[in-house]
Amino acid sequence: MSALVACGTGSADFNFYIGRATTATGGIGARASGGNTKTTSAWKRTTWRFTVPADTNFLRPFLQVNQSSPFGTVWYAADWHMRNVTAANSAQKTADATAKRWIH
Repeated sequence: MSALVACGTGSADFNFYIGRATTATGGIGARASGGNTKTTSAWKRTTWRFTVPADTNFLRPFLQVNQSSPFGTVWYAADWHMRNVTAANSAQKTADATAKRWIH
């Protein structure tokens, strides 16, 4: 997950945040965060690389301002995206399990 971010005001850090669910209406479980960025007024590319567990049916990504009282930190984000989200690990295991062995 990646985004261009800049802090407008305040001192709270910025994070990416992800929740996983097994159904579309299910609760968010196994929360995780990463890509921590300290406050900066200059635009900065922040990236968080993570592995999606095989039992994840739905990803729910969030942008998080890591603050508690007093509130007031403002972050700006642009070009927020995820890429290379695949089930490659699961597909490889299935292919390996069902592959025919050739005997010469």
